[in-house]
Amino acid sequence: MTEAHEWETTLRQRGSLVEALGSSVGHANQNMITAVRALERVINEDTWREFKPRGSTSVVRPASFTAFLTAPRFDGIDTTIEIVRNVVQGDTILTNRLDELLKTTRKR
Repeated sequence: MTEAHEWETTLRQRGSLVEALGSSVGHANQNMITAVRALERVINEDTWREFKPRGSTSVVRPASFTAFLTAPRFDGIDTTIEIVRNVVQGDTILTNRLDELLKTTRKR
């Protein structure tokens, strides 16, 4: 294989990587927007306090918002507080609401 052919192969591989990155970033951005909107609804509508997972006959009532965030899927969203903070970091109102919920326990 000639040096020119090897370089052409390298450039094509780089092009594929750039395309994959662009696609991933585009999908990540859309997923982030969807996550922020869903989290905003769950917080504003107090959905997290009482819900029935799809396919379940049991009602889930987390003891706190932290418990909701960290509980395994179907009992919560199986994530960390740090990840949720990263998701909402550009939204001051949602960040403040999140901080309020993380400080309190279930009062209803």
